[in-house]
Amino acid sequence: MPTLIRTRSGVALLALLVPASAASQQFEGVLTMRETSFEIDAVLPMFGGSADTLLHQSLADLRVEAAAANAGIEELTLTYYIKGNKLRTSNGGSGPDDGYMILDFGSGSYQLVDPSQKLVIEWVADSAELRAIENEEPADEGAVDVEPLNETRTINGFSCRGYRAVYEGGLVEVTWLTETLQDLTTAFAELAALSQRFGDPEGGDQRVDRFLEHGFPIVTMTVDPELGEFSGAEVLAATRQAVSDTLFTVPAGYLRVAMPKQEQP
Repeated sequence: MPTLIRTRSGVALLALLVPASAASQQFEGVLTMRETSFEIDAVLPMFGGSADTLLHQSLADLRVEAAAANAGIEELTLTYYIKGNKLRTSNGGSGPDDGYMILDFGSGSYQLVDPSQKLVIEWVADSAELRAIENEEPADEGAVDVEPLNETRTINGFSCRGYRAVYEGGLVEVTWLTETLQDLTTAFAELAALSQRFGDPEGGDQRVDRFLEHGFPIVTMTVDPELGEFSGAEVLAATRQAVSDTLFTVPAGYLRVAMPKQEQP
């Protein structure tokens, strides 16, 4: 069965975007992302410092060193198709039997599609639930200081500026933001809200993002000293192009299973 994106870096990048009202222009096209995670201890000797020093490296260099050190590196490539109020993504696979997810933000529908079983599992919000999602305030998880790094980099063709934040428990995050992809924030903000409420009630990483007033994240790198884990998410490409409506339509003949509505707090 297809599953939601549950890795720490992916949730950090997807679930922590600015409110949908912040972007007036909508993106149509294809977004390709890659997530990377590995164990910190195996990589630290190569950089001769604390775990925080990893965040000063490029993600490309860290991927190479983690692979060479047998640091338990895990990678996942994700492709998002975005058009108007609709978004489609899968967890890496692109074969005919690989599962995918379709969201329609206008109707509040959320579908997990399994072609191998000709099965689709659906969540659908009613109008009250949609209003609750739109008006929901993010949880206040305490003050977090965002520190500009006063450094710019060109990453995967995007001009970016760096920012750093430290969270409760010692988790440190560095994000490289661009000002050229602001039209993507609407789709991903709504994806986060629907995913959390209907598809992933256990949550994942729900930190309130303090970065996004400065731009769209091209690379987000996180060091969690408690877990001994590094995680990173990067945008490999963002291509504005026409996207076929057929990508957002479940093929005929699939068995549809409707999930019960969750009780609202």
